[in-house]
Amino acid sequence: MRKAIASILILSMLVLLLCACGKDAGRKEQSLHLRIIDGAGTGSLILAGDQVYQLPTEGLKITVGDKKGSPEDLANGMMVDVAFTGSVEETMPARISGAVSLSVPTSRKNMTRSTDGAFYDLCSLYLKVLDTLWYDNTELNDDIEYISVDLSDAPGSLTTVERSAIAWAFASRHKAVPLELSINELMDTGYIHLNDLKWSDGLLFTISSGMSPSTLGTVSFEGAKWRSGNGTVSYKNCISDAPGEGAWTGFVIGSRTGS
Repeated sequence: MRKAIASILILSMLVLLLCACGKDAGRKEQSLHLRIIDGAGTGSLILAGDQVYQLPTEGLKITVGDKKGSPEDLANGMMVDVAFTGSVEETMPARISGAVSLSVPTSRKNMTRSTDGAFYDLCSLYLKVLDTLWYDNTELNDDIEYISVDLSDAPGSLTTVERSAIAWAFASRHKAVPLELSINELMDTGYIHLNDLKWSDGLLFTISSGMSPSTLGTVSFEGAKWRSGNGTVSYKNCISDAPGEGAWTGFVIGSRTGS
């Protein structure tokens, strides 16, 4: 009798397990519309939408328009649709499980302008500016734990998530903890002490609007790297012209100051 009961219980558990597996296998495909912020060509994308995502491209079915594509066809700044059958892991960045495909609905052309006349896809440009500042006076970069990227006054129409994605991508390159605080916020939260005017274990990067107005074809901005009152690099009157296609990357520095 006991053996019969045990057999029934085992069979019941197997049925439940098979049902659960069948349910997972038949899970409805979902899709996310995202912008590639960084990582095109590296095998691991940083994307922005309702939050920051990280997605490996290995094994993904990639299409560009109506044609079969490959990871080499992807470029930073592209808008893409990611289809998946799993879930979104609430990490930072969020991870998409069960990713099936990535499709680019349009070509690389016209990624730099939107139909309403606003800027978009300035992420590549700002990452280039941050990289240039990083390699300018590298002695300021020694022994840092934190990198704060303040894009609150950066020209263009970056979303808050795109700003977060830039901060995370840049800080992770240099194995630092990402922050998005201004110098006043860093002082308010205790990272910087007013009487010292020095950040002993961090660097503040700022990109803000330039003296000249930005237009659809040209972005005017300023950039700075700050560690202390005497440890800073500043770029003034910077200009970047919109490319014919693809992401914004090149820029010209009007003047440089710093120690």
